[in-house]
Amino acid sequence: MSKNQRVFVLIVSFVMSMCFGAGYAWSVFAHELHTKYAFQMRDAQMVFGIFQFFFAAGFLLGGRLVKKTGARVLAFAGGAVMGAGFFIPGLTQPNLMLLITGVGVLGGFGGGLAYISPLETVQKCFPDKKALATGISVSGLGIGSLLLALFVDYLLRGGMHISNTFKISGSIIIVTVCSLSVFLKAPAGKAGKEETMPLKYREIFTSKIFWALFSAMSVSIFAGILVIGNVKSMGSMWGVAGALATVGVSLLSLFNSAGRMAWGYIVHKIGEEKSVYYSILLQASVLFLSVFFVRNTTLYYLFAVLAGFNYGCALVVYASAVSKYFGVERLGQIYPLLFASNLISGLLAPPFAGYILDRTGKYDLALLSASGILLFGLFLFNRLFKPPVSPKKEGAQ
Repeated sequence: MSKNQRVFVLIVSFVMSMCFGAGYAWSVFAHELHTKYAFQMRDAQMVFGIFQFFFAAGFLLGGRLVKKTGARVLAFAGGAVMGAGFFIPGLTQPNLMLLITGVGVLGGFGGGLAYISPLETVQKCFPDKKALATGISVSGLGIGSLLLALFVDYLLRGGMHISNTFKISGSIIIVTVCSLSVFLKAPAGKAGKEETMPLKYREIFTSKIFWALFSAMSVSIFAGILVIGNVKSMGSMWGVAGALATVGVSLLSLFNSAGRMAWGYIVHKIGEEKSVYYSILLQASVLFLSVFFVRNTTLYYLFAVLAGFNYGCALVVYASAVSKYFGVERLGQIYPLLFASNLISGLLAPPFAGYILDRTGKYDLALLSASGILLFGLFLFNRLFKPPVSPKKEGAQ
């Protein structure tokens, strides 16, 4: 495969990831449902939590299916299901059960099902720069959420009914992901190269490296999703009004995306272990300090920038670590198991923050709790992480 072909696959993966980022624009939808359609913020954020849960479930299944179906078929099927999930709630007035079924279950499951396809393909296209290639590819999630948040906010402020924004979003996802899936192609394997065999699940689940990465990724996702799902309402809490609060959503999305590319470069320079330490410590500090210092628009924007940038590490460093310590051929087997941390963190974080807001009128307790959870996860990572001498050849400790 030529260099131009590899770069083209990377571009395709980036654009597909933009569509998978649709769920991360949920803050705009949730704010509209809360302010104009009398949804409790807890209920609106429950949809996002269920999206995260089923995204992880779909990703787990996708990791098992990708070698059987191939990346193209899996991406096509997942894109169709995800797009349909966003389209369905647009057929009626806002309805919680239809939002849960459509956006939450189908949208999340379809996105997760397709997500492994571009991720595994770009790592095979760039075996010597896996972290950087992964960072560029998954940065599309941040850019996609940024563009969709701005687009949906523009439509809503222009008077469009929220149901129509769901139909438009679903249509874009279906057309884009399904049409681009045909271009997902990895380089042919070298003749005579020994195939890397999957690990037994007993080997994976007794590996301290796996549980160290699982602990760190769990808390990173919890804190990141908590902020992403509520950032616009957080701006309102801090006195940032209307369109200015939406800018915070855009900044978080932009620096979430830029952070993934930047952390991909950083991982190559300092390694996976230090990257985990620095990203979690920085994120814990940002969330803790925000409770005491964010009181105006400028500091709200700074909060969004730093929160987005630090969370950008989460979906880069752990995928890179799996390839490094278990082998890139096992990425489809092991990374979805690691990403299963989203089953808990993604489901609990958004409604937890929404519940705190409904009960106290502020997000302070939610932010302080997330900061403490990050530090606890880092403690577990420190106790468990002991890399083998020859990481690429040893699947588990």
